Amino acid sequence: MTRKTFMTILRVVAVVIFVAVLAPRLVEFTSQPVREQTVIGYSTNTVQAVVTAVLDEGVITLGDIEQAYQVVQATVIAGEYSGETFDIEYGTRQIRTDMIPLAVGDQIMITVSTMPDGSLSAFFTDFYRGRSLVGSLGLLTSVPITTALAAVIAVNYRFMGNFKTYLGPLNEQNQCLRPIQ
Repeated sequence: MTRKTFMTILRVVAVVIFVAVLAPRLVEFTSQPVREQTVIGYSTNTVQAVVTAVLDEGVITLGDIEQAYQVVQATVIAGEYSGETFDIEYGTRQIRTDMIPLAVGDQIMITVSTMPDGSLSAFFTDFYRGRSLVGSLGLLTSVPITTALAAVIAVNYRFMGNFKTYLGPLNEQNQCLRPIQ
């Protein structure tokens, strides 16, 4: 078997493995529904909402800790209470971080409860983390892609032409890539 034939077979095998590993994950990712139907870790009354207005801001003392608080108006955008608007207190009942104040347009998770008199009450539960999860997925998929790209460059180094100047010279120990025997 000539070196050229071996390199061609190696490239084909690398592409087949790459497609076999990545293709099912891409198909699974693209076939998922646009909106999450179930949010694991929250009660069934926890829904996604968007902050529509900041009504009040100030400072409150909880125990020995003085912290900023906000009262915001939020409109539910998903679930059973979609379209309902609630005034949400953020930082008046729980210790919160000053690093993340709420702003108009922020997506949050709120828990809606029915009071004994039949009225609805809502309180802040968490920030909506869907976008950060998508960013993490992008980071996780970029690692195998970069690894595959590095493998292609390593296999095809001798045939790279003008790109060799960007990749740097081969050292004396690896002047020739030979198949494992």
